[in-house]
Amino acid sequence: MNRYIRDGDNPDITEERMKATFDADRFTEFYHGGAKRLKSRREVEKYIEDHKELQDTHPTPFMSREELIDNSVRKLAGMAKYHKMIDMTNIEKTTYFLQMVHVRDSMAFSLHYLMFLPVLQFQASPEQLSEWMPKSLSGTIIGTYAQTEMGHGTNLSKLETTATYDPKSQEFVLHTPTISGAKWWPGSLGKFCNHAIIVANLWTNGKCEGPHPFFVEIRDPVTHKGLPHLKMGDIGPKLSLNGSDNGYLIFDNFRIPRNNMLMRHSKFQKYYMAKAIAFRIAGDELQNIFKKVSKQLRLGEASLLPGIYALSSGLKALVTFEVQGGIEQCRLACGGHGYSHASGIPELSAFSCGSCTYEGDNLVLLLQVAKYLMKVCAQPAEGKICGYLHKKSSATISELSTHKTYSDHQIIQDWEHVTRRVVLQAFQKLRTESATKQKHEAWNSCSVELCKAARWHVRLYIVRILLAKISTAPEDVRPVLRALAKLYIFDLQVSKQGHFMEDRYMSPQQIDQLKSGISEALATIRPDAVSIVDGFAIHEFELKSVLGRRDGNVYPALMEWTKHSKLNQKDVPEAFEKYLAPIMKKIRAKI
Repeated sequence: MNRYIRDGDNPDITEERMKATFDADRFTEFYHGGAKRLKSRREVEKYIEDHKELQDTHPTPFMSREELIDNSVRKLAGMAKYHKMIDMTNIEKTTYFLQMVHVRDSMAFSLHYLMFLPVLQFQASPEQLSEWMPKSLSGTIIGTYAQTEMGHGTNLSKLETTATYDPKSQEFVLHTPTISGAKWWPGSLGKFCNHAIIVANLWTNGKCEGPHPFFVEIRDPVTHKGLPHLKMGDIGPKLSLNGSDNGYLIFDNFRIPRNNMLMRHSKFQKYYMAKAIAFRIAGDELQNIFKKVSKQLRLGEASLLPGIYALSSGLKALVTFEVQGGIEQCRLACGGHGYSHASGIPELSAFSCGSCTYEGDNLVLLLQVAKYLMKVCAQPAEGKICGYLHKKSSATISELSTHKTYSDHQIIQDWEHVTRRVVLQAFQKLRTESATKQKHEAWNSCSVELCKAARWHVRLYIVRILLAKISTAPEDVRPVLRALAKLYIFDLQVSKQGHFMEDRYMSPQQIDQLKSGISEALATIRPDAVSIVDGFAIHEFELKSVLGRRDGNVYPALMEWTKHSKLNQKDVPEAFEKYLAPIMKKIRAKI
C-alpha cells in the first residue's frame, strides 16, 4: 500500500501515484541514505507535528520582520524545552531538527549550532572544550561565527580586524582599525548571541602571523548588554532570512585572555606561536570523504585536505548556481501561481540566491578549484578525484553506439576525455600567459578558462559518483534511478555538445542518440513523477507550499491562504478611510 495515498486526496494526484513502478518508501530509504537515517528524520517530523510551539502560528509571508524574529525566538525557546529529544553533538540530526522547525525563515541562533559548535569542536584544545562546550550545549553560551567584514569576505588574508598580543598582560587586544573592518553579516550577532568566534589577523612583535580564531564574550551574561569597548547591532532587512538578526561588531581595543585563542592546531606561548538526486548523492559522498579527512586530521594527516577543499568548493559553486536556475524553472512552470508566496517559490528563490554568495562567492570558489587543478597538472596526484588528468586513454573517439547500450564505463570515459582536454587547455594557456606577464596578470587573463575547467571537474565528479551509487540501489528502485541518471547526464552532454564534438570525439549522429535517450528517459519517468517526489520525503512544514501539497487539494488551500491576509480582516481598510474617502467625498459633492 502506498503510504502517500489517503482518503480525501485529490483524485488526479491519487491516479498519478497509482502509476508508480516502484515502492516509494524504498526509494526514500535510498535517497536519504538508508532506513536508519530515514527513521531518524521521521522521528523529528513526528515530534514537531506533536508540539505546536515548534510550528509557525501563521504563514511567515504575512509576518513583519519583528514578528519573524519573535516567531523564530519563540520556536527556539520551544526547542530548548525539548532539547533532550536531539543529541546536539549529532550535527546531521541537529541540522534537520533546526531545518524542520525554522525552514527558510532562519532562526536567531542558527550559526550557534551550524558554525559555532562545530568550530569549537574541531578548533578548540581539549582544555578549552572542557571549559566552553558544556556551557555552549546547555544554552548558557549562545555563540556566532564572525569572519566576514564589511569590506572583506572571501579574501581571508585581507581581514582588517587585528588581535595584537600584549606580552605584559598576556592578553590579545582586538581592534577594528577602519569602518570596512567591522564584522558584518554574522547571524545572531545583532541582538541575541553573547559570545562569538572572531577571526582576526594575529600580530606579535610587529609581525602579522595570519588569520586565527578567537573565543570572545561580547555581552554581559546577566544583563545581556554589550560589553565596553564594543559597538554592535542589527544590519537591517534582507532579501530573505529575515528571521535572523544578522549583525555588525566593531572592536575598540577590546582585551581578551591569551588562552581565548582556539588552540587545537595552534598554540601561542610567550616565546612562539606554533540538479536534485545527483547533487544529493554527490553531497552524501562528500560527507563521507569529509568524515574520513576529519579523522585523519585528528591523527595529524592532512594529505587529502587540498583535494577535499577543492571538491567541496566546486560543488558549492556549481550546485547552488544550478539550484537557483532550477527554482526559477519551477516558478515558470507554475504559471501565475508561481509568482505568489502561496506557492512557496518566491521565498525559496530568495533563500537560495544568497547561497551563491555567502560562505564563499561562487566565482572565487571556482578559481580556488582551478588553482588546485593547475597544481595537479604540473605535478601528478594519485587518487580517483584527479587521476583522470594524467590518464592515457586509448579511445580517440567516443564508443557510444546507441543510447540503450551506452555503458557506465563508456559514459565516464567520454566525460573524462572532455574534462581532461578542458583542464589541460586552461593549464596550457596559463603557462603561455605566464611567460610574458606577471603571475596575477596571467591568472586574471585566464579566469574564464579556469572557471570552465573547474566546472567540468565538478561535473565529472557528480557523474562518476551518481553512476556508482545507483549501482548499489535496491533492484526494484534501480530502473527509475537509472532513467533519472540518464536524463541528467544526457541532457548535460547535449547542452554542452560543442565540447564533446570539438575534437571530433563525438559525431552529430552520436549526439542524436543522446537526444533519443533523453526522450526515452522522460517517457520512463513520467508515470513515476509524483512518486519520485514522494520519495524525497519533503515534509509539509519544510515545503511550505500550497501548490506542493501532498493531498493535491490546491484550490481550496489557496482560498484558505487568503484568510491569513490582514487586509482581509476589515471590509474597508484604514488607508481608504484615511486618504481616498475624503477625496471621493469632495468629488461627490461637486457632482
